[in-house]
Amino acid sequence: MIMKKIDEDEKYEYFLSYFQGNPVRILHDKKTDEILFDADQVCQALGLADNLNQFLGTDEGLDNISKWKQKYPDKTLFGENGIIRKI
Repeated sequence: MIMKKIDEDEKYEYFLSYFQGNPVRILHDKKTDEILFDADQVCQALGLADNLNQFLGTDEGLDNISKWKQKYPDKTLFGENGIIRKI
């Protein structure tokens, strides 16, 4: 997968890539060195749903949340410190 840098600001470098022909925006946090993905675009690219909220409202989405919480009980899934958060 090829990533093309499309923008930059004080906090992030913004990249665009394609998965099976679908655009996926990727952010690189300059301070933490984290790599972040646009969750709505990932859901679309994987054919799961039109967006993350729609996917999380499905049985499959809820099952994935439950499995993740069982596997990583001490980690935060949603919110500012979670692995799924608004960027």
